[in-house]
Amino acid sequence: MKLKSLKLRKIRSHRDTEVDFGKGIIVFTGRTGSGKSSIMMGVSYALFGSEARIPNSELLRRGSKSGHVELEFEHRGSVYLVRRGLKEHGGNVMVDTSNLSIDVDGERLPLLGRASDLNEKIVEVLGYPKGIDPVKLFEVTTYSKQDEMRKLIEMRPAERQKYIDKLLQIQRYQNTWEGMKDVLGHFIREKDRMEERLKGEERVTKQTKEFGNRIAELDAKIKGVGDGLARKSKDLEVTKSELEMVEKEEGKFKVLMSEYDALDARIASLNSELLSSKAKVEALKNKIDMTEVPKAGETEKMVARMAEIRSAISFSNEELKELPEKMRKLDSLGNRCPLCGSEITPEHRKKIGGEYRSKMDGLRKNVSKLSEELAEVIKEVERAKRRDGITNILESDRRLLEEKEREMKRLEQELTGLRKKFVLVEGEVKGYDSEKIGSIRDRYNVLSAEVAGLKSGLKAHEEEKRRNLSDVRGLEKELEKFAALRKDLGKIGSLVKVLSKLREDIREIREKVRTRFLSEFKVEFQAKFEEIRQFEDDYSVDVKSDYESIAYSQGEEVPVTTLSGGEKTSVALAYRLALADIAAQIGGVSESEVLMLDEPTTGFDSDDIRALPEALKNIKTIPQIVIVTHAEELKEAADYLFNVEKVRGVSKVEEVRT
Repeated sequence: MKLKSLKLRKIRSHRDTEVDFGKGIIVFTGRTGSGKSSIMMGVSYALFGSEARIPNSELLRRGSKSGHVELEFEHRGSVYLVRRGLKEHGGNVMVDTSNLSIDVDGERLPLLGRASDLNEKIVEVLGYPKGIDPVKLFEVTTYSKQDEMRKLIEMRPAERQKYIDKLLQIQRYQNTWEGMKDVLGHFIREKDRMEERLKGEERVTKQTKEFGNRIAELDAKIKGVGDGLARKSKDLEVTKSELEMVEKEEGKFKVLMSEYDALDARIASLNSELLSSKAKVEALKNKIDMTEVPKAGETEKMVARMAEIRSAISFSNEELKELPEKMRKLDSLGNRCPLCGSEITPEHRKKIGGEYRSKMDGLRKNVSKLSEELAEVIKEVERAKRRDGITNILESDRRLLEEKEREMKRLEQELTGLRKKFVLVEGEVKGYDSEKIGSIRDRYNVLSAEVAGLKSGLKAHEEEKRRNLSDVRGLEKELEKFAALRKDLGKIGSLVKVLSKLREDIREIREKVRTRFLSEFKVEFQAKFEEIRQFEDDYSVDVKSDYESIAYSQGEEVPVTTLSGGEKTSVALAYRLALADIAAQIGGVSESEVLMLDEPTTGFDSDDIRALPEALKNIKTIPQIVIVTHAEELKEAADYLFNVEKVRGVSKVEEVRT
């Protein structure tokens, strides 16, 4: 992989930065905090996203709502463009899934819109194998963070060996060997538990035999009880048939008894009703004989006369009202009659008035006489109505008497029929034999109890047998388990032997693999050292079994700490490059075409720093080296030099020379 360009839009202190990467050594210089390391972080985040362990909140520029990183790189003949966006939402910074993409040679590759999909696509493009942390592999083969270049050769031996073994995946053999100890121990303990459990097989076999004997005893008892039950059940069936016959007769008797009792009660009731009816008839006859029958039709005549009188009184009263009015009208007339026009004399007026008054007196007397007659008629009407009421009552009593006489005849006829039927039923009831039925019922109850007892005993024996059979089946299953356990015990015994041998083989394999890696690492380390030093001195380098770097001068071992600054720097750089190549081979990826060094001079003294530019220039196997540094000495090694400066909180990147 070779870097082509990087764009940072609102990322950390960069508002709008674009950098083009050429071939050779590219150096970014600037003061501490100017934004140099953000360029390295941008590359790492573009490739691996959140897996690069860079919090989103540390990437998005403060106060910005959104931002993105865009990285263009070349790999195996194709050009890739990766874009990752960030956005602020609810006070949190999260991935902008609408701003995730990867293009290859200008064509957009399909994604599902998730950051994890883009991560998988990058790992696929770089050819990183599954099961390996891609960020860790990238950091070993390509990206050296601050203080890592010298740290490897200055670590304590045990710490360095563990670190490199882990990077080279040799540690997995040690982990497997140690992990197999627990696995082997588990199977050994399981083997011991199986052997302990097999001790119970004899006990289960003995119990199975005992249950078998008990089941045979129960079979004999079940047969004996079953035979007795069959005999008793047969007797019970015969008795049941007899009982059903007599119970049928008993049912008829109960019906007759019910009918007998009903007839007896009905006869008594009819006798009582008959006596009551006779008494009522006699009473009504006496009442009718003692009652005087009034004349019929008088009431209607008197009511008609009362209406005539009232009408006459009303007519006379109307005339009495009209005569005074006529007299007033006579007085109001003049001397001439309004009808004939003749003269009205005083004598004539007096005569007419006298006639009016005489007529009024006659009308008053007539009204008085009629009123007196009306009062008498009203009294007569009341007396007539009372007589009519007596007549109605008498008529009702006559009808009731006739009804009671008819009822007496019906009751006498019904009573005669009931007495005849009662005599017949009474004869049948007296022929019923209750003692015979009781005897058969008692015998049936005794047989029923005996059969129930035999059934209960048989059920108890069968239940006990069922439980014993269930226990036997359970014991047989246990014996089957013991047989399977014995078989498994043989397998586990064989497995324990195999695992024990395999564990020892893994110990040997680990040492062989480690020896092989160490041999390859030595060769690569020596080759990188010679490439960097250009064979300019008599020193040679080597690596001990714990990965400690050493130097030789004229055949004698020379501690690296005693070397000059330039020599120590060359050793550290060669060691780092060799380790990157070996890690790439083990990871199954191509050797890196770019080396990213973030503040590589951290921990170096002035002699080391002065020697680093020449050492970097001598590296010919890596076509692109990107360095972030504040050391002025490294500017000498740059093919492309960029100055990073922060102006009012915004980082500016300016190419100084090419």
